[in-house]
Amino acid sequence: IGKRARTFSDVRANVTGAIVDILTNASAVRNFANTCYEKKIHERVSEKEQKADKKRILTLVQIENYRRLSLVLLGSGMFIALLLGWQAQMVTIGQMTTIMGQTMMMVGAAWMMGWGI
Repeated sequence: IGKRARTFSDVRANVTGAIVDILTNASAVRNFANTCYEKKIHERVSEKEQKADKKRILTLVQIENYRRLSLVLLGSGMFIALLLGWQAQMVTIGQMTTIMGQTMMMVGAAWMMGWGI
């Protein structure tokens, strides 16, 4: 019985090995057979991702430009409002310098921190 079992085991191992080799080779052949097709798909997907990335970067640049413009407009608007208030004698020079100092500090902090980005 020991010799028969060993022979049966060897035959079974050889058949299993042959099946595994066939499946492995079929997988390898399949991988190399579609190289051109896979390359086209990869190029198409890569191009789509590059377009999306360019659009995202452009959007971020536009948002940053609007943020900076709003900070400049805030500082300029505050300065003009204070000048008009000073001309109408509603604001003193001390109040004007304090408010402009705080405005410039706030604009500078917002500029450095990059609010919203």
